[in-house]
Amino acid sequence: MTGYKIEEIMGMDFLHFVAQEDIEMVQDRYSRRQMGEDVPSEYEFHLLCKDGKKVIASMSVGIVTYRGRIAAWAY
Repeated sequence: MTGYKIEEIMGMDFLHFVAQEDIEMVQDRYSRRQMGEDVPSEYEFHLLCKDGKKVIASMSVGIVTYRGRIAAWAY
């Protein structure tokens, strides 16, 4: 979808691929979800491609417990 090979993105922060205009929204929803707030579980944002283009990505996020802590599961 973004033109990157899996080897190129392993270990990279997900926000590296979020367009600047959507970073604040994505971070805000992540933080609020981690604190247990009810935030939309489905939303769209602009994803940055390797060639510099932007595509719209649709994110669905669920909450799970991982190692005793709240974690987000995106799909």
